[in-house]
Amino acid sequence: MAVHARFSLSHFQSIIRYHEALLRDRPRNAAFRRALARVIRPGARVLDVGSGSGLWAVVAARLGARRVVAVEREPLLRPLIERLVAENGVADRVEIVTRDFRRVELRREFDVVVSETVGSMAFEEDIVPIMVRARDHFLRRGGALIPGAIVFRAAPVRLLRDLPDPRTLLPAVRSLREVVSQIPRPLLQGEYELAGPAADLDRVELEGAAVPRTELGDVSASWDLARADRIDGIAIWLSLRLGPRAWLETRGSAAWSVKLYPIERFRQRRGRLTFRLHSFAKREHWEVALDGRQGRQEAHYGPEFAYGSIFAALRRGARAKGGGA
Repeated sequence: MAVHARFSLSHFQSIIRYHEALLRDRPRNAAFRRALARVIRPGARVLDVGSGSGLWAVVAARLGARRVVAVEREPLLRPLIERLVAENGVADRVEIVTRDFRRVELRREFDVVVSETVGSMAFEEDIVPIMVRARDHFLRRGGALIPGAIVFRAAPVRLLRDLPDPRTLLPAVRSLREVVSQIPRPLLQGEYELAGPAADLDRVELEGAAVPRTELGDVSASWDLARADRIDGIAIWLSLRLGPRAWLETRGSAAWSVKLYPIERFRQRRGRLTFRLHSFAKREHWEVALDGRQGRQEAHYGPEFAYGSIFAALRRGARAKGGGA
């Protein structure tokens, strides 16, 4: 009983639900399977980092890999990996390591390293330091990294649902909109449509990164828009390079979410929209500018701005209450 006292039922349910969603994500699964099939040769050695359910470890062995090492730090997933490995008849070729990858020591012998430790904004699950360590210590010269690069993509979007939905619930919501527009959030499928072409914000080459990155930093993009007055924010997602000409977009995937950086709608209809994002581990803020015939409109956003306005209102209320006592 003492062995299991550390683990909670809610944690167990959350990780199983998460991995169930991954296993049901057909586009993601098909893309990673094709990528592995392109590079795994009979007798290859494969390292699967953040193995999760063990899916790619099993697939690699079934594709002909002679040795597969599946590294997964979550102890609750080890029995699941063991069962799937046995059920698929590859137990003699798959070794499971339950440990933080930063503390794993292996020989530099692997032909392929695969990892899906990619958060919706790339850095949440430490994909860059993981792949840099795997590349520098465990991947043989000429071996393959999957993914080999991450591109941050962005586009203006129009939301398909109003605030609140339906709008008739409240005739006026400006005060709420002003706060909501300061808070980035995930976008659900069917909640938005692109209102401009996708643009590249940044690119991380995992095969050539010299220093592991942990944050996006300062990035920007611009668009010429015919209906800037319909824009509700900028959406950001990822494109993963799984092979020389093979890419997987996280937009539309059940495994990843698109991130919305909201803005309040512009008054001008046409113009050139410029978006600048300052994204760091402990703070984020963004700014937009629209240059059109009626001049330039600018706005700045960030959670700290919303919090500051709410906190200031609380302090004013406290002073007023104290003064009236």
